[in-house]
Amino acid sequence: LSPHYIGVVFEPKIINPGEVGEIYISYDGEKLNDLGYRTDNIKLFTYELGDSVKSFNVFATVLDYFPPLDAQALAQAPKISIDKDIEDFGNVQSNSTLQTTFMLTNEGRSPLELRKIMPNCNCVKVETESSVIQPGDSLAVSVTMETPAFTGTQQKMISVFTNDPTGHVKVLTLKAYVRE
Repeated sequence: LSPHYIGVVFEPKIINPGEVGEIYISYDGEKLNDLGYRTDNIKLFTYELGDSVKSFNVFATVLDYFPPLDAQALAQAPKISIDKDIEDFGNVQSNSTLQTTFMLTNEGRSPLELRKIMPNCNCVKVETESSVIQPGDSLAVSVTMETPAFTGTQQKMISVFTNDPTGHVKVLTLKAYVRE
C-alpha cells in the first residue's frame, strides 16, 4: 500500500524461506504536484503469521526540474535576491513571539514565482502579499516564530521554492537562544 505517486515493484513476488527478494521504488513528483521535503509511508502485506504488515518510510526532496538554458535564455530568466539569509534574534525569553521581515527582490527579466514557502516547524508562520514578483520589484516576507516550550539554542529553516532556474530553492534561517 503506497501513495499514488510512489510505485512499488517486488521481484520475485513470492519469496520462499531462505530466499532474498528486491523492492524497486519509483517516485513521481509530477503526480504528487507539490514541492519540498516529504516523508511517505509504505506498507507491505505478507502471509507471515503474527507479523504480516511491514512498514517503512520513503524520504524525498521534490524539486522542479529546470532544463539547461543557453546564455540568452538565462539572461531573460527571473533571478531571486534576498536581503539576508539569517535572522539571529540573540537571547530571548521562552514564550516569546519573534518577528522579522525578509526582502525578496527579482533581479531578473521575467516574473519570479514563489511556488512554495515551507517552514520546517509549525512554530514558524510566514506571510506574503503576493506569490509573484515582477522584474525589478521587491516583496516583504513577514515571519513570526513562537518559542512556547523551547529552551536553549533554536534554529529553524524556511525553504523558498521559486522558478529561478539558478536558485530555485533558497533557505532562510531563524536563530535564537531561548532562556527559561
